[in-house]
Order: sequence, then structure tokens, then C-alpha cells
Amino acid sequence: MTSCWRCGITQKIQGASDQDGDSLFYSLVPAQGSSGDTLIYNPGYDYLTPFHVLDSPLTIESQIGLLSFTPIAPAITSVLSIQINEYNANGILIGSVKNDMQVFINDSCVADTLNFLGDTTTPTGSHPAITVFCDTNKLLIHFDNPIQCETISLDGSDFILTVPIGGTLLIDSIGTPTCTGGLIDSIVLYLSETVRFNGSYFLYDTIGNDGTPILSICGLVLNDTLEIILNNCVKATVDLMNVTVVNNSDISLIWGKYTENFEDSYFIKYEVLRSTDPLGPYTVIDYVSTFEDTFYLDQNVSVSNQEYNYTIRMDLDPSLFLVPESDSIQSILLQSSPAPTNDTNEVDLFWTPYWGWTSPNYQIMKKTANGPWKRIHETSETNYRYMKPLLANNYELKIMTSDNTFGLYSESNWISFEIPIRQIPNVITPNGDDINDFFFVNERLLYEQVHLIVYNRWGMKVFEDLKYNNKWDGDNFVAKPLPDGTYYYVLKLTEGENKAGFVTIIR
Repeated sequence: MTSCWRCGITQKIQGASDQDGDSLFYSLVPAQGSSGDTLIYNPGYDYLTPFHVLDSPLTIESQIGLLSFTPIAPAITSVLSIQINEYNANGILIGSVKNDMQVFINDSCVADTLNFLGDTTTPTGSHPAITVFCDTNKLLIHFDNPIQCETISLDGSDFILTVPIGGTLLIDSIGTPTCTGGLIDSIVLYLSETVRFNGSYFLYDTIGNDGTPILSICGLVLNDTLEIILNNCVKATVDLMNVTVVNNSDISLIWGKYTENFEDSYFIKYEVLRSTDPLGPYTVIDYVSTFEDTFYLDQNVSVSNQEYNYTIRMDLDPSLFLVPESDSIQSILLQSSPAPTNDTNEVDLFWTPYWGWTSPNYQIMKKTANGPWKRIHETSETNYRYMKPLLANNYELKIMTSDNTFGLYSESNWISFEIPIRQIPNVITPNGDDINDFFFVNERLLYEQVHLIVYNRWGMKVFEDLKYNNKWDGDNFVAKPLPDGTYYYVLKLTEGENKAGFVTIIR
């Protein structure tokens, strides 16, 4: 009987000589006890599966007798039986022999794992994990099972260390191991840079420059991952909070910053990046050199023709390997279809969505001439059908959305249009025939709060109405008819440009 104390063995059995040219064939057969009776395996096992392996059932190379396997849990003691048959050149069986082996699968060889010395941290997911401190450039690694010294690459190429911000951190070398009997249970990794970022690093083992993987005492490849959690490191983030059109001309940006364990000397500048496409590419258009300044006004824009996408990047000391950059935000571009000309009574407004905050509501704002902005509608959609007013005036429309949490708002460019007084008569004939009897400024459209003043040819004021309503029929202040002739009128408008001209009275 033969005992196997290591997992992952490769066993070659050769029980007969073939110097005379005879052929040997190897096969797995049921094992027999000392009395010649066939052994009975426990439930779930048989002579082809005497223990659990990665590739079940076991197979043996029939020509050379090579048997390779990698056992898995649980630990077990079992029997493996191999029969060798010898055939002559005519294919006639001329002899056979059978070898039985007792195989012991050791629990400690079932799963090798990487771990830090003294680690008692509960594994995160399927990976062992450990919390370490920042600003160290060496890691002490402990192996649950000793590893074979000859499989270690001293240049550190047996390991890959990933960084929380992406990429990898180069391992310069491995400290010279002190081996006992060709085995070692811990090594020191020397890193090219200190670890300095909050978050999780991941250490993977791989095949080094020597062409061999790290093997344990059991002959198994490690094939494992170790999570290394760092706290109290330098942390810096930048958050673009708002992008808004200002006075139908410029675009302003406001951002916030957050840092931990940060020194002012780390900061170099903020970079302002812009693109006309949300997917980029983004180009640096300017920078802000003061750490506390978190505002920028972009004056090199055409807000009525193009929406703009922005992001803010923090330029820090290169030794930090830290390049914080915000998410992008797009300005609101308001457009209309058709263009709001004098001949259209409806205008379809549509605008680009704003993603400066979640689920924004949009207010459609209107103002007349130099009057205040007033909200006329609110919607969560990015379109609205606007019914033009009947009153003649100069109008402007814009879109605005606000965030109550931080008291911010973002607005679009403006769309301007005029509802003109379509006709101002130059003759009235107040003779009672209902034709041109009144100084009717407009058939449908009239400025709000029109102030009408009428002067005679010598510049004397002969009529005035502070709130004119199309009822002047050529009378003076005391409702007496004015003489026929030409008079000068002034229409003073509360908002907008005054109108003036001549009107002739003919009776």
C-alpha cells in the first residue's frame, strides 16, 4: 500500500517491463481487500471517484500510466487501484498486475489563500480582507499554507496590485525570503509608491517572469485575491453643482469640493472643460487658480444657438496620483418652432433637458418689454405649446428650473418677439356712419395702459386719455368737436417704445 500526503500529485505506475516489445496498458479498477473481496466505498464514492477532484471522474493515461488530479474538500482517506495488462505483438494478454494505493487527502491542502499576518477581518465577498494604514510602501503577506521558495519571483512579478482610482501599482521587488526546508509562510512586497488612496486595493497572484506560478506546499497554484482596505488617506472630489445662462449672454458655473487629509500645497488649479457634445471630447477652456474660488463665468459662448456641456477637473500634486473630475452638466437651450413671427398665434417651445439635479420641473417665464419675469406655466416635460397674447407689446420667454435643496436655479437663453400695433389710422371721419368714426389704434391688438395725447398744429394739447380704449372721435377735453384738420398724436406706452404721428379729422 502507498500513501499520498500531498494534494495535486502526479503518480506514474509501471508494474511490468516491456523490453521484449510487449505493450503495457493501464486502467483504474475496483480495489480488493486482503481476502480478495472487492472493497465497498462509502456512498457517493467508487473506484473511479475514490475522492472528490476538480475533474471527476479520475482518468489515467492508458499508454504511459500517468494519473494527475487536484482534490477538493472534504478531507478523506481512500484507496486507489491501478491494473497493468501486458500484451504481446499479436494482442494476446500474457500477464497482468494490480497495485493498490491508500491516498490521504489533507484538509490543509484543499484551499490555499493569501492573507496578511495576524488578520482577523471578516472576508468581504469571496476575498479575504484587511485594513491597513496609508503611506506605507511595503506589505507583509502571510500564507495559510507554506509556499515553495523556488516558485517565488524576487522581482515581484508574481503579483498584481490594483488601485482604487484605477490602474495598477508596480511591485518593485520581494524581500529575500528566509526559507526552511525549501518552504516559507510569509513574504514582504516592496511597492514603487506608497499606498495613499482611500478605498480597496486588490492583490492578485499571477505567473511571474520566471514562467511559473507560486505553488504551495501541496503543489497547488494560489489563484487567489486579497482585498486591502485603506482609510485615512488623502481624498479629494469636485462636484459641478450648477450651469446656467446669465442674462441671455454668458454661462456661469458653480461647483463644490470635498477633501480629507488634504493640504493646500496639494492644489494646483481647477480646469474648466467644455464640449458641445455630452459624450465629448471635452477641451480645457480656462482654469481657476484659487482653491476657494468655485465659480466661473464663460463669456465665449453663443447661448441662443448652442447648448454647452461642462465638467470641472481638479489638478493636484502629481505624486498623489489623484485627478478628481466632476460629472458633466449641460446648459439649457430654448428653441421654438415655428419662429415667433408676427403671423403666428401659436409657438411650440422645446428645450434641452437639465441634469444638474434629479427630476427637474421647468417654469416657462414671460416678460413684457422691461417688466418683471412672470411664470406662466410649469411642467416636467421639455416642450410646451405657447399661445401668443393678443396685446401688442415686446415679449421675451425663457425656461427656468430650481433646486430647493441648495437654493440654485438654472435658466435658458431668451426667445424674443413683438406683437405690434398692426395699424394706426392717419384719418378719422366722425360723421356717424360707423366708418372710421373713432381713432381705432388696432382692430384686435392694443398695448396695455396706453396713454393718448393729441396736439393741434400749434402744439396745444387738445385731448388726453390716460387709459385709452379706442373711443376718441375727434372731440376735445369737454366733448366738443375739434375743427377738421391735421393733429399730432402721441401714444405713451407703459412698456415698450412710444408711438407718434399725424391724424387728420374730416367730417
